[in-house]
Amino acid sequence: MKNIYNYEVKEKFLQNQKSRKSYETVFRKTYRFEFDKGKDLYNFSFEELETVLYGFKHNSFSTIETYKGHISSYLDWCCNQNFITKNDLNQIQRGNFSKYLSNRIKYFTEIELKNWQKNQPHNIDVMVSQLLFIGVETLELQNLRPKDFDEEKKQLQLIKYPKSGSIKVLNIDEKTVGIIKKTIEESEYGLTDFLLQEKINYIGKVKPLKKNFIRDSGAINYAYILGMMKGGISKKERFLVARKFPEIAPSYLIELLTLDNIRYTYNEEKLSTDIPYQLELESLAIDATAQIEVTETEKEQVVKARIGQSTFKKALLNIEKKCRLCDVSDERFLVASHIKPWSQSNHQERLDVNNGLLLCPNHDALFDKGYVSFDELGKIIISNSLNEEERLLLGISKTTEIALNEKQKEYMEWHYREYFEKNKNSN
Repeated sequence: MKNIYNYEVKEKFLQNQKSRKSYETVFRKTYRFEFDKGKDLYNFSFEELETVLYGFKHNSFSTIETYKGHISSYLDWCCNQNFITKNDLNQIQRGNFSKYLSNRIKYFTEIELKNWQKNQPHNIDVMVSQLLFIGVETLELQNLRPKDFDEEKKQLQLIKYPKSGSIKVLNIDEKTVGIIKKTIEESEYGLTDFLLQEKINYIGKVKPLKKNFIRDSGAINYAYILGMMKGGISKKERFLVARKFPEIAPSYLIELLTLDNIRYTYNEEKLSTDIPYQLELESLAIDATAQIEVTETEKEQVVKARIGQSTFKKALLNIEKKCRLCDVSDERFLVASHIKPWSQSNHQERLDVNNGLLLCPNHDALFDKGYVSFDELGKIIISNSLNEEERLLLGISKTTEIALNEKQKEYMEWHYREYFEKNKNSN
């Protein structure tokens, strides 16, 4: 056949292929490489096979994966025919396909999205982009109304299909609360079905900030946050991302959440996988349809569960040897607690050792929930909601005092103002 190199051999292979036309398409694309080299693909070295993958010049991960898979199947057949002894393409792992893409997409970081939002004339545009970034689905966004927003609880009630009666509760951070509040207050641009649909369509036409681009950027950001403290992205993290971003098809999620994509977006070279890059599509699809929302609090719990092995805790242990409020010194029972919480910190603050206190689990819970804080002299401040008996049982008293350096005092001032002061009588 015209434009298929070494057709007689490839025809024997094609006779047993159900997707014959698809294979023929790939072989037509490899023809020029084989013609230039004067030899069949099965005689190509690994470097020459890589040249073919680069030469496809495609920007779709799934397409490159399909092309590679077809060539690899042909090489496996050639091995069975004793033309060659091994298939060199087998050394390319799934997570490494991104490097063969052309016109590579660089997704938005959270900071880049924020910079874009600053230039928007109407806050509803900011809100739409923000909610897409944190995983709110298009239909949920279109059905959103002011009554679905609870500022005090920092929650949104999301309704995808009004007739179904199904409601999903989403916990949101301070930044998102502020954006939604400001949007609702805009008299001219309030929340209506027509306007939200119009704004979703508007976002969909903005280059490079198309709707799916924002959603995908949010998924990469979430994967980055979950994986950064551990130093790797495992299947568990990908399941969590699938839950938070159910609009992303499981097959596309595999394409999106590669270490290469995350590193390229965040310039982060320390992330690595601690398991082979494999995802079971069927399991992931079932998991993603569970509609379980991963909240900011749950996200912090995932991170804290890993801090025991993180560089953050190791750095704190170089400074502190036991809980700041008691004598617990066994590293297994110490938590590297953030003074300014993970969800409220930028990337630098999240890894700043001055933003940490070494605490036992009980005292970490008290500090994390705003039941205790410290003044600029390091003296403890205790919530009025804790009576004397509870204070005694928890091992805290008005005389408790800790040492704070200047940087820690700045973080502690934030903790007192934003966590303790707002909750001292309501905890």
